[in-house]
Amino acid sequence: MGDTQPSSPTGPDGSSGEVVWPSPGDPGVEVLHPKLTPSVAVPFLIPWAFPLFMICFISLVPGLYVGEAIGGDGPLSGLIMLLFPPGTAAALVWLILSLRRRVFRATTVLISPVGVHARDHRGLQMRMRWEDITSIVHLQGGRAPTLLARAVGFAAREIAALGQPIHPSAGLIGWGTRVLPAEMPRREAEVVYSQRRDPATGRYEIAIPFSLAGPVNPHNRLVANTWHYRPDLFPPPPGAS
Repeated sequence: MGDTQPSSPTGPDGSSGEVVWPSPGDPGVEVLHPKLTPSVAVPFLIPWAFPLFMICFISLVPGLYVGEAIGGDGPLSGLIMLLFPPGTAAALVWLILSLRRRVFRATTVLISPVGVHARDHRGLQMRMRWEDITSIVHLQGGRAPTLLARAVGFAAREIAALGQPIHPSAGLIGWGTRVLPAEMPRREAEVVYSQRRDPATGRYEIAIPFSLAGPVNPHNRLVANTWHYRPDLFPPPPGAS
């Protein structure tokens, strides 16, 4: 499934000149990762709420046996029985978030004077030059750092103004290139293949959430660099003439 596109003056990405994408460690390159903040972790855990509740309920039985085996008929037995279900659920939450943290550490965003190059834990890559970004938009899946986000709105002036609160699902959309991993789950592949393609250049309409570079606020480095390279995408601050 390796869907690659070379960047050359006459290549299918439609670039006007040869594009050399910098690597980590090159001058002017920032390497960023998403962060597992409470605002990201809580929505991620919500679908797990019912399974965790059921696990708490089911673990009452092993908690009873463990309590009797360790505490006998004393008060320690009751304490163990009381703490065993929430302790089991807490251990599972820790495991779920640890696995999620590993995914985040394997997700990288390279910001350079050329543009934005994002790569996730699967090996899916999206590259978009600054001049090819068309808008700041609401992204479906933008809150959860993912390269599978899709645009769901184009009200840029309601999303981001310099120095003002930025919607957590905001991100960049534009025309760029992509590299697909050898294998992808079917649902994820359907999202990727639903991306629009410019028949004239061969480039795809791709989306890169601001959340890939950390919490979405004016201090987010992807937001700051977008302002630096493409201030035209932002409305003026309130009260500006």
